[in-house]
Amino acid sequence: MSSFLDRLVAYLRMYHHPEPPPTEEQLEAWQRQRGWCLDEDLLFLYQQHDGALLFPRAEQHYRFLPLEQMVRARVLLFGEDSDAHGDSSWYALCEAVPGEHYAAIDVSRRLDGHYPILECSRRRPPGSPQCRRLAWSLADFIDRALHGRRHPYWCSRGWWLQRRPPRS
Repeated sequence: MSSFLDRLVAYLRMYHHPEPPPTEEQLEAWQRQRGWCLDEDLLFLYQQHDGALLFPRAEQHYRFLPLEQMVRARVLLFGEDSDAHGDSSWYALCEAVPGEHYAAIDVSRRLDGHYPILECSRRRPPGSPQCRRLAWSLADFIDRALHGRRHPYWCSRGWWLQRRPPRS
């Protein structure tokens, strides 16, 4: 876990609307029920709070989902857990536009020890070739979300993740 992520999570706690963190027992039970474990950065995030609302007065807002709502992205987007609606390994992490745009993690693979953070929507179902990687790390994703000012940064016309290492 980076000091950059630590500072960003502290900022979320101070200036946004986090929910109280789950207990260690709740975290362990959740991971057992899902059959996969949070990576180091996600575990740190959820040890600090169980979801958080960013920019609450905006028409469109970011919301880091509480653990109980962190379900397969295809279920949130299409209301059913069917392979016809995308990969089963994608779990919604952050809701950008309720029912429309999500940032998800693909728990079937790790990049540098972390789950990739990817976009998905009704037009771009989980696992479809049109889904883009949204950030180099969880810290990079939170930083971009906070600087996006109430608008899902990846929905901006022409946006694409640059091929350069993230700042630390």
